[in-house]
Amino acid sequence: MRRFWIYAAECCIGLIAGIALLAGIVFWRLTDGPVAINFLVPYAEEALSEVVEDTTVEVAETYVAWNADQRAVEVRVLNAVARGADGEVIASFPSVGVELSLRALVQGTFAPTVIEIKGAAINLVRDADGGFLLGGEVIAQQTEGPVTVAPPKGRDEVAGSSAALKSVLDELLSQPDPSLPLAFLREVRIVGGTILLDDRRADVLWYAPDASVSLRRDAAGLAGEVDLALDVGGERATLDGAFLYDRSTEILDLAATLENLPPASLVPAASELKPLSGFSASLGGNVSASMSLGGRVDFLRFTLTLGAGDLAVAGILPEVLPVRGMEVKGRFDGPTQELFVDGGSLRLGSEEEAGPEIKFEGKLQVRDRIFHASGSVETANVKADELGRYWPPIASPNGREWVLENVHRGVAESARVEVSASVPEDDLEAVEIHDVKGTLKYSGLDIHFLRPMPPITGVYGTATFDAAGMHFQPAGGRLGDLIVQPSDIRIGGFDRDGPESMSIRSRVEGPVRDALLLLNHERLKLIDGLGIRPEDTGGTANTDLSFDFPLIAALSFDDVDLSANAAVQDASVKQVLFGQDATKGQLEVAVTNTQMNLKGPVELGGVPGTVDWFEPFDSSLPTGSVIRALVPSIDNAGRERMGFDFLPYLDGPVSASIVYTARRELPDEVQLIANLATAKLEAAPLLWTKDPGVAGEIRAVIELVDDRATRIKDIELTAGDLTASGHITMDEAGRDISEIFADSLRFGRTAVSAVHMRRLPEEVAVSIGGGTVDAQPYLARDPSSPDQAEPANASADVSAPKPEEPRDAFSITTARTLDALLFGEEQYLESVTFSLQQLTTGWDRIALDGEIPEQFWTPPVLGTAEDDAETEEPAVPALPEKKLVSVDFRPLIGTKHSLRARTNDLGAALRVLNVLDTVEGGVLEVRGESDGPSPAFPIRASLQARDYRLVNASILARILTFGSLTGALDTLSGEGIEFQRLIGDFVLNNGIASSESMRAYGPAIGLTAKGALNFDSQNMDVEGAVIPAYTVNRVLGQIPVLGTILTGGDGGGVLGVNYSIGGTFEEPDISVNPLSALAPGFLRRLFSGGGEPVDLPDEREQP
Repeated sequence: MRRFWIYAAECCIGLIAGIALLAGIVFWRLTDGPVAINFLVPYAEEALSEVVEDTTVEVAETYVAWNADQRAVEVRVLNAVARGADGEVIASFPSVGVELSLRALVQGTFAPTVIEIKGAAINLVRDADGGFLLGGEVIAQQTEGPVTVAPPKGRDEVAGSSAALKSVLDELLSQPDPSLPLAFLREVRIVGGTILLDDRRADVLWYAPDASVSLRRDAAGLAGEVDLALDVGGERATLDGAFLYDRSTEILDLAATLENLPPASLVPAASELKPLSGFSASLGGNVSASMSLGGRVDFLRFTLTLGAGDLAVAGILPEVLPVRGMEVKGRFDGPTQELFVDGGSLRLGSEEEAGPEIKFEGKLQVRDRIFHASGSVETANVKADELGRYWPPIASPNGREWVLENVHRGVAESARVEVSASVPEDDLEAVEIHDVKGTLKYSGLDIHFLRPMPPITGVYGTATFDAAGMHFQPAGGRLGDLIVQPSDIRIGGFDRDGPESMSIRSRVEGPVRDALLLLNHERLKLIDGLGIRPEDTGGTANTDLSFDFPLIAALSFDDVDLSANAAVQDASVKQVLFGQDATKGQLEVAVTNTQMNLKGPVELGGVPGTVDWFEPFDSSLPTGSVIRALVPSIDNAGRERMGFDFLPYLDGPVSASIVYTARRELPDEVQLIANLATAKLEAAPLLWTKDPGVAGEIRAVIELVDDRATRIKDIELTAGDLTASGHITMDEAGRDISEIFADSLRFGRTAVSAVHMRRLPEEVAVSIGGGTVDAQPYLARDPSSPDQAEPANASADVSAPKPEEPRDAFSITTARTLDALLFGEEQYLESVTFSLQQLTTGWDRIALDGEIPEQFWTPPVLGTAEDDAETEEPAVPALPEKKLVSVDFRPLIGTKHSLRARTNDLGAALRVLNVLDTVEGGVLEVRGESDGPSPAFPIRASLQARDYRLVNASILARILTFGSLTGALDTLSGEGIEFQRLIGDFVLNNGIASSESMRAYGPAIGLTAKGALNFDSQNMDVEGAVIPAYTVNRVLGQIPVLGTILTGGDGGGVLGVNYSIGGTFEEPDISVNPLSALAPGFLRRLFSGGGEPVDLPDEREQP
């Protein structure tokens, strides 16, 4: 037994020694170079064919070699080819190194633990479902240069799916099992190979001429690295990555780094990346993803960078843009199929000329081959004139068009756009914008808001926009010399059919001139119709402007809805009204495209007031401007400056309410209401005056032609005791009154109608249509006035004119019979007509006819004495029904004037004139002449009266009393003294009547008188004689020789009493000399008379 174990031990030792010797020899041989073992070719082909189901591997040669790197023996297979079930070459392996599992060999299995493939040419196929499989034919070259790859043959016939690859991974992940050859495999390495990926889903070929891949077992499953050099369009890109396959989740996680990859090359791999096709620059970055072996991507995250190049996106960008670089971070969510861009930055321009930087974020999703995108873009410092290069035409195209046409200069300091849109995968130009909105901050812009009006310059502020429109909010700018305050500009209608609309709300501050020039621009022409030249204006204005109009090419003014509201300080307008300047205005102005309103305090021609101006711009309306003005006070100078010089009729300040209305087809009108309380009113021809402090008001309507007053109508005047209504016509210059028409006129006791006053070249002519005229003021003028003179000496030359100041020339006539003509408090005539004309030298024509009121009549007392033997007197007929008075002073040929005055009742006439109240009955006629107008030229006249009676004559009674003529006194106090005749001559000179011989006689008494009566001063200086027993003296005078001695000649008398009267009419001073009663010759020629007798009118004649 012992020898057996010794023998056995010797055998083992010998075997071990032999094996060691053999191993040493084999190791020596392997280190010296590979050893061909082609007998193992069938075993290698069988082992390798089992790696992939339905795949056959053909091996040309098999060697055994020592792998110094791995310090292990490996089997190297040369020129292996893998074929699919149809014999198609799916991969070729120039050199494959295999490390075998000894345990598997002991178990009789040829199982590799490490496979290293050098120079492999692999063709991968990604089917339409996204799964990966091996297929196609690849021709590998070992020479330098790109590998030539033949396109796969029968690519539509390549069988299998990702299940084959999954089965390989399953074996790699399984526990060592002799039935699973790959179960012993720990690592697979591909070194220096080429890979062709036939992506049938994306319809693109990917080629990596230099690929190194490592796949190894990991605690979780499988891990590996990839190092690829990609041939893309002749450019070399690199891809370095690592991956991990989790056997529990069957999810492949990978991370990769890209460099120098053309962005367009990614588009075929994923349609979501199609927007990258416009980049010509190289792409780099990091990508991490989680996906299934079936190609389903659960998650992907990326950080990409883009180098310098160009960007062109047809249908989105209007032009090719230079790019300095881009960075973008994003992720892809597999379950939702959404691509998120978490942040990106695109730097436009070149290194020589940098452009703006655009930052963006968003997401992209593909549904039914349609991109659905949403995101935001931010940029800064974009020049306004370059907006068109960067603003996509598809993003708010209408707003883009308006902005590019009307916004220039300046810079968009910052901008942000949020947009959601959809676009077909195969037609990027068919973009549909679902929503867009954004914000903008800008400065230094020039904005044209209504061409061809000037733009707002230097605009700064913010803006927002959306699919419906844009909203600019300028914080400031300038419009010429106007400063633009915070404003609001809106462009709307982007989301509807039809033209877009513009809405502008802006406040501007600056000179009124510039604001009006803006409103008067040829585009608007709002100021021309006001008659105001902007160049003639002054002041400053704060104006709120509002414009609303459609954005159409053929925009007319009627399409514009305009309003402007301004607060104007220190406003002024040259020659705005009546040729006067408006100054110191503090006005509020509101203007629309149809009208203007202006109101506030202002001075016109230096006259302060408030104005309210309404101006319609519609020329078809019957009226234009309506200006209402309140004038607290306007004086003479102010009225004169405005062309309303009413002196001497109106003197002093008045307050007024004025309404000016411009009429299209008719003269303009000024409605006037003036308070006259503080002014003096004077109507010299009427001898009427209203002093300041007396209430007064005038209402009138003034018609204007070319700012000239032509007519003043609807006059209603109330001032003191005067009321008047009517109208006035002005002269051609519009400054002086030409005609006055008074429908009614009342003042004092005068009440007339239809008064017409005309200003003729030589005089003022007045016509009175009816009523009552009070003449007392004319008869009771101040005797100290220039036309009142001292009594003239009776012996003075009365033919010479009295020098005096020129008078106002006027004439007054009655067009119809007056009701009454008043001479005093109770004196008047009825049914009066008259015609008066005064020249500058005096009265040229005085004609008056009237009736004496019945209250001034007295019953006639008919005489019973016998008539004088030398003169037969007719009997006095019965009293006429009317008592008449007539005066006629008129010019004759040359400068001569004649006078004729008549009445058929002397007593009534004297009574109504308030001269004497002691005469009853009688007929009077006065005839005379003058060398010229009165009172400049005296009137020389003769007077004759007959058949009148003196009753209760106080002056005569005193004379008779003083002369002890008691018989005549008794008669005077009884029935009265009858007079048959009154004859005499007198001179009327400037209100003074003087006579050298005046005599009156009757049956009982005779009177003589000479001297003067001053009717203006109511004084008299008269002397004469009273002759009683007129008949006795008359008989004595006819005694031959003795009668002449006793009576002093023809007409003398023996008996008589001298008298003299002085003082006033009211209180005469009477003196009588009774001793003169018997003086012979004293009464010589007392009654002789002179000249031819004058025929008195018959009492029945009408004067």
